[in-house]
Amino acid sequence: MGLIDFFRSFRAPPGSDPEDSPESGPQRHRKLGKAWKALDSGNLDSAISLAGKHEKASDPRLKLESKKVTALALFKKENYAAAIPLFEEIAAFHDDTESWFNIVSSATLAGETALGEKAFQEALRCQEASGYSQQPGVPFLHYYYACALRDRGEFRKALPQIGELRTLYRQLKITDDHFLYARGVPFLSLAVELMVDVFRGIGASFDADRWLEDFATDLDDEGRAYLETVRANLAGE
Repeated sequence: MGLIDFFRSFRAPPGSDPEDSPESGPQRHRKLGKAWKALDSGNLDSAISLAGKHEKASDPRLKLESKKVTALALFKKENYAAAIPLFEEIAAFHDDTESWFNIVSSATLAGETALGEKAFQEALRCQEASGYSQQPGVPFLHYYYACALRDRGEFRKALPQIGELRTLYRQLKITDDHFLYARGVPFLSLAVELMVDVFRGIGASFDADRWLEDFATDLDDEGRAYLETVRANLAGE
């Protein structure tokens, strides 16, 4: 499951299906219904072709949304570099967290880590300006950014992001999935799986056992027990 796919599945409210009605959402132009449907069903070339018919539309909303469909399709095709300028145009117009984070993901995966870092700071700025009301929420910004850095092999650059997540879990203390979900925080198991990937990528030069031991200090009993298991598994590798 890719970053965008996972994020969409997490955000969808219970009982809803974002693929049911591509024309009904407030941010989906009716003229792009078929393009969105093609994107949602994985027909990426068709989505690009259908959206491309409106990229020079006189309606600014239609024109920009057509470029968003194209950019998302390119992202899913792993053509990250081609998606970047489209996402940049969208972010310049909307200036919101989601738009900037699309640049974070595409730029990082394209190897343009400096641009990804700059866009990440813009996403955080938008969150602060909105009173932290936009999506993705800050915990997921750190999580997905770290995922992108991991996928690109930038393991040390992912350390500050997983460090932010560790601080958050230590502040919350409670690690129950329902508790975390209600607060817009990734499940502990997801975050720790990411952390372990980063540790393995860095190798023996990083003291992962000590890092996890410190992490467990402020967690509840379930969280400490889980991290003890993770530490034991890492020690046995």
